[in-house]
Amino acid sequence: METEADYLQALEQPYDLILSDWSLPQFSGLRALQITRERGLDCPFIIISGSIGEEAAVAAMRQGAYDYLLKDRLDRLGQAVKNALEQKRIHEEYQKTSRALEASEAELRALFAAMRDVVLVLDREGVYLKIAPTHPELLLRPAEELLGKRLDEFCPPEQARSLVQTIRRVLETRKTEIIEYELTIGGRSIWFETAVSPMTAESVIWVARDISERKRSMRRQEALAAMGRDLASLRDLTAIARAAQRSLEPMIGCTYFAVALINHEPRALQIVYAALEGVELDVRLYPLLELDQNRPGSICAQVIEARKPLIFNDPVSIQNGLIGLLNSRGEEMRSACCLPMVAEERVVGLVELQSPKEGEYTPEDLEWLSVAVNQIGLSIQNAMLFAREQQRVSELMALQKIDSAVVAHLSPQQTLEILLDQVVGTLRVDAAAILRFNPASRTLEYAYGRGFRTPAIESTRLSLEDDLTMQTVLRRRILHGRELRGETDFFKQGAWGGEGFNSYLAVPLVSDARLIGVCELYHRVGFYADADWLRMLETLAGQAALVVEHLQIFQDLQRLNAELLKAYDDTIAGWSQAMDLRDKETENHTRRVTELTVRLARELGMSEEQIRHVRRGALLHDIGKLGVPDAILSKVDALTAEEWEIMRRHPQMAYEMLSPIEYLRAALDIPYCHHEKWDGSGYPRGLKGEEIPLAARMFALADVYDALTSDRPYRKAWSRARALNYLREQAGKHFDPNLVEVFFSLLQTGELE
Repeated sequence: METEADYLQALEQPYDLILSDWSLPQFSGLRALQITRERGLDCPFIIISGSIGEEAAVAAMRQGAYDYLLKDRLDRLGQAVKNALEQKRIHEEYQKTSRALEASEAELRALFAAMRDVVLVLDREGVYLKIAPTHPELLLRPAEELLGKRLDEFCPPEQARSLVQTIRRVLETRKTEIIEYELTIGGRSIWFETAVSPMTAESVIWVARDISERKRSMRRQEALAAMGRDLASLRDLTAIARAAQRSLEPMIGCTYFAVALINHEPRALQIVYAALEGVELDVRLYPLLELDQNRPGSICAQVIEARKPLIFNDPVSIQNGLIGLLNSRGEEMRSACCLPMVAEERVVGLVELQSPKEGEYTPEDLEWLSVAVNQIGLSIQNAMLFAREQQRVSELMALQKIDSAVVAHLSPQQTLEILLDQVVGTLRVDAAAILRFNPASRTLEYAYGRGFRTPAIESTRLSLEDDLTMQTVLRRRILHGRELRGETDFFKQGAWGGEGFNSYLAVPLVSDARLIGVCELYHRVGFYADADWLRMLETLAGQAALVVEHLQIFQDLQRLNAELLKAYDDTIAGWSQAMDLRDKETENHTRRVTELTVRLARELGMSEEQIRHVRRGALLHDIGKLGVPDAILSKVDALTAEEWEIMRRHPQMAYEMLSPIEYLRAALDIPYCHHEKWDGSGYPRGLKGEEIPLAARMFALADVYDALTSDRPYRKAWSRARALNYLREQAGKHFDPNLVEVFFSLLQTGELE
């Protein structure tokens, strides 16, 4: 080439080798070498010179010349060219291999980056030989700290021994084994599933995959299945919530755990279970949480409306959850989760979890938590259905007991006691009272109470005009305490302070549109009335109205009956007195002999009902003498046989006079049989021994004793001793001998004085 331009043009073509003279016509061979290398050509460049110095030759070699030859040694040119071309071929092969290796390494790096596994090479003793650059966060230590170290330097001894045994077994059997184990890395527990395969005679490849989430999922599924089995056998709301909390605690933080059910009227939440740090709280102290967006609890309202769980971590939202009812510990919570309980496509309530740990609950938790909460909701719904059926059975039993008490005609106090026992037990209230309406004074007056600690309720007398309680009567509907009395301070006034009530409910007792009274119910703790409870209250109130009305009618009848009986007895007493006045010789005799007979009857254990008939019979014992003419009855001289025949007829006359009168039939024994004698010699029927009614036998003894010890127009009274001797003589003849002994016994004790 003559010029540099010619050389540049020639370089447009590819060459396997370039031979250049050191000195060219218009430029140098060294410049040609520079141009070749500047163009990026990688072909061998050999310089030929007639006289090149050593320094020039070294400079050319440094700039990329493959070789240089002196013109007087051209016999080396062929070998030099051959060597250069071979070197070029080797260089090209090397570059090709390098590019392939780089590509392979890039693929391997991409593969490692995509791998989910930890890849290790371990020897027979558990020494780390190689560690692939995959997931360094899943290594016990950084890779550089592990290489050359043994497993037992980082793992618990027992676990290290087990892993080394696995390595040795794989090397001996030359078969891959799959194992699972747990390691603590960075303060958290991680489960691995590992394939251990033989690699060389003395080493294995260890491919470990993080299966912690799978393990957690399996544990959750097992726990949920166990929870389902536990809940299936429970029928109590508190027991269900307690078992659910116990099942959830190992899986997720629930420092505060609460279960609330939806109350539709009013639209509110009623907390049925709450626990803080494992300690159950008294949910009766919680008010209803109204589901209003403008009130505390709006978080709950959002969850119910959306039918989706909600995680909230800010303090304001946490306070607007169920824990807003807890004034003491709410500020300590940093994370909360509220989930709807859905059963049969309907939201029946909420479960709320809260934790002092920030970020305790994640969106990933919501899916399995929702399954758990729905399981709780279904169990609660089943329990509520069961409880409702049980409650209905209890209600029917309560109504049956009340009906039985009414039918049994028990005393008013016993009937009211049974009524209020059923009210308190069935409605689960702390105390109850029945107030009866007095139409005359237009007041409600205490009738009976149950469950009170003090007698304050017994002085209750409420006026229709001036007491708020009477709104119950005026409105004819159920009233709650806050409607009726405004503030619970009412229960702190005066004697009420000892009761400890904080809520009250009253229901009117109405029958046939007439006010009968009021049933008052009291609670010492928070009170929640659902639709079923109110329905039962209405039923019991209706029954109570019938009971109170029945008792009022019964008491009115008792009063009228007592008045009628008194009128009867007064009439009988009047008849008796009239007979005494007619028969002068027996004046006051009837009164005395009646008292003697009554005392004998009591000694013999007769009932008061029997004694009442004995008294009437004694008072009327000589009523048959009304049929005896005055001439015979008042005759001073001895009676003729005909007159005695008339006189002896007076018991039969008494029977004929009294037997048509129904209420006196039980008193006929004395008027009809008091002249019968034990030996059968008496009249009018000649009865003998125990054929004679007991009342008549008692009266005969008292009648003769009083007659003998009283003055008569035809003789003076006998002494007591003489009269008693006569009675003893007549024992077994005129008188019942057993009664004579009883009579004497009473005389000795002074009972008959």
